[in-house]
Amino acid sequence: MRCLYLFAGIEREASITKYLADMCKKDGHGLQFWSVDVLIGGKGHDLLNRDSQNDFLRMIEEGHFDMQVLSPPCGSWSRANWSNKKGPLPCRDRQNPRGVPNMPEHQRRRCEKGNEFIHFSLKAIAAARAAKAAGHRTMTLWEHPEDLGRMQSGEPALVWQLDETRTAFGDTPFT
Repeated sequence: MRCLYLFAGIEREASITKYLADMCKKDGHGLQFWSVDVLIGGKGHDLLNRDSQNDFLRMIEEGHFDMQVLSPPCGSWSRANWSNKKGPLPCRDRQNPRGVPNMPEHQRRRCEKGNEFIHFSLKAIAAARAAKAAGHRTMTLWEHPEDLGRMQSGEPALVWQLDETRTAFGDTPFT
């Protein structure tokens, strides 16, 4: 199995990489793993860079991978932003999932970065769907915090609330 892991982070004991490798080994399947993260591959793995994005999207669409794992950073999308006033403060809410109006510049940049990671992840899903439509075997796993609803301090925005996410894997939204 050829697996692309986007936003992999650094190698750690309890990682998706380790669990997939262990499962494949146990079941007698081979596994080739490409872990992509700026912390691993530096500039060439910078998934905010459009050239890097386009290179990976092209490889996905051409069927170079049987599976892709997406684990975009959840910092600006996390419920943890709502847990206390110590920071970082929320830069988005359910009514303004792309970013609340009139936030400070540093928060706006943080929000835009989070938006770009999600936008790229959605493009990677579309590329995998195109690969599948062209006859390639491909699967996608997207890991991101679940929607646990309203908190006492407000209503967080999560990627699962976005229409684009809800229809990314097909024409019918999941519920």
